[in-house]
Amino acid sequence: MAVDEYGHAMTRKARVPFGYAGPADVAGAPNQRVAGMRYPAATKEVGTVSHALRPAPSSAATAAAAIQAHWATLPGDGGAIGGAVTDVNRISDGGYCQAFERGLIYWWPDVGAVNVAHIELVYAGMNCFNETKRLSGSDEPYFIIAHVGDSNSGTSSPVHYQNVDAGGSFPFPSWVVYSGAPGQHLSVTVFGMEQDQGDPAQIQAKIAQALGAVGLAVGTVVSLAATPAAGAAVVTVAGALSAISSVVVPIVASEDDAFGDSTMMISAKTLVTAYLAPRKTDRSVVYDVSSDMISGDGANYKVYFTVENYGW
Repeated sequence: MAVDEYGHAMTRKARVPFGYAGPADVAGAPNQRVAGMRYPAATKEVGTVSHALRPAPSSAATAAAAIQAHWATLPGDGGAIGGAVTDVNRISDGGYCQAFERGLIYWWPDVGAVNVAHIELVYAGMNCFNETKRLSGSDEPYFIIAHVGDSNSGTSSPVHYQNVDAGGSFPFPSWVVYSGAPGQHLSVTVFGMEQDQGDPAQIQAKIAQALGAVGLAVGTVVSLAATPAAGAAVVTVAGALSAISSVVVPIVASEDDAFGDSTMMISAKTLVTAYLAPRKTDRSVVYDVSSDMISGDGANYKVYFTVENYGW
């Protein structure tokens, strides 16, 4: 079985990606050439394999042509996703995106074109590597997840775990954290909590209140339609997430034991490529993306997410 760079087993998704055109198809259908592009006739011989030399597509015009070609392959000659409502806009990671009536088409030179009606980031479970240094024999952890995306922001707390020991692996529950457009970046902060005397529901409500207090609303993420500079959304959201950490940690630490937090800045490209790639496995948890280690007071935990793309 194939493994990733960390030695974790990699399992192939048991599903076919919605509307994916690979890098070989970025100029349109096979044998279709884009007007104005120059295609050298030379080939490069590598062993017994002949590779045609083609220019690296990177311009807005090439992206627009690739997006249009992909749109034409969708059901109803693009009717499923509707007509374009924005121009083709430059986004992060060297990509481009165009918004349509019922979805988006993203394109990167090394990925190709992918259509997205909306994505879901789904909580897939957690692993305990070390317990907190408490007098009790086991941990009773829970995680409060704050997110801000192009479509919405909010908090969730999937489950309160009981009797967790070092080495424990928990591939549950399946819980939708974010549902909406990938935008340019989806930001997720996970707060690791060990229950003491506090009420997890009340603590989540206070985090949600703090979320609004520091301006983590949909408006803090610059809209794709506004054609922002690639880093604009990152700077805005990163500053807000830094603010929420400084506000939230004193709140929760006074009621339950906050042992650490992790902030994930997930770009649109990361979301799309995570969906297209084979899923990975860490112990019992099958996932697409994971948090950094959430550490403190002797504890070490990681939480995991899968990515679903609802296209046409």
